[in-house]
Amino acid sequence: MSAPDAAEAASLDDLLRRWAATTPDALALAGAVDQLEWSFSGLDAEVSRVAARLHAFELGARASILVAGAASPHTLVAALAAMRAGLRTGLAPLSFGVDGLAAACAACGASALIGAGGHEFGEVPVVLATTAAQSPKVRLVASCGTDAAVSVINLDEAGDSAAVDPAPEILPPETFTPGPAGLTPVAHSARKLCASALDLRRARPAGDNAPVLSTLAPVTLAGLVSGPAAAWLSGRALWLHGPFESRAFAGMLARAGRAHVVAPAAAAVLCDADAAASLTLLHRHADNARLPPAQPPLRWQSGTPRQIDLHAFGERQVLAIARFV
Repeated sequence: MSAPDAAEAASLDDLLRRWAATTPDALALAGAVDQLEWSFSGLDAEVSRVAARLHAFELGARASILVAGAASPHTLVAALAAMRAGLRTGLAPLSFGVDGLAAACAACGASALIGAGGHEFGEVPVVLATTAAQSPKVRLVASCGTDAAVSVINLDEAGDSAAVDPAPEILPPETFTPGPAGLTPVAHSARKLCASALDLRRARPAGDNAPVLSTLAPVTLAGLVSGPAAAWLSGRALWLHGPFESRAFAGMLARAGRAHVVAPAAAAVLCDADAAASLTLLHRHADNARLPPAQPPLRWQSGTPRQIDLHAFGERQVLAIARFV
């Protein structure tokens, strides 16, 4: 697991199952809402439980499902469960809103829609139901870690399930990039995610095992790379917190301890860099956008560790630029 060439081809599900077998009691995933925490073995069991529920709905082999999520552990649980069930899994932020989510459903041909961890986005069941009404192919609407309604199946509750082993082929997750014809799904192979995450890991001190605390939902290339891929390549805990709010974030950082913090560049002024093991700031650019001119390093108080800017171009590629302060 520690050798880069052994990890590069591992899917997120592979990484979870390997750490569940080798360090079952280590913390794997935590969040701010309801003080959620899962060990690797506990998370593995929860993903299997949700995958079994999805399998029982008989959506069909390699059917498409859209997970609309926030920066919550439930988003990652829903995504991993869909992939473990052998489904083609599209990932989109709840902030897309009804029209954007309906466009994503159409782009990937989704027959199921899951809303995950979206308390901060208001009436999520209404968003899900309205999105489904605009998406003729969607025949299953479910929630995971968010409010449910009569027309929305709550995957957090016990229900019909069918025992399911991990799919023999874990299909790569897909995110969406805008284009002239609308949204286009972009698949992210295990090799692509892990190779990008390795660049982040190499920039951190050897032997460092601090957790990763991300404010990004794991529904974009940047969110997947800097969150679960970067954390689980080394068996670190992943803490997810969003949307970004300074007081709540400070409390989350205090719970996580000295962590590798991931945040949008626009939120940099709210980060207490000296309380973090490292600070990763993310900028987003459209496809084929020119790189912004090099900026001088941000000046924090003395002792601040290395800073890395992670640029995600239209969900197709990642460029990591290490800078020192």
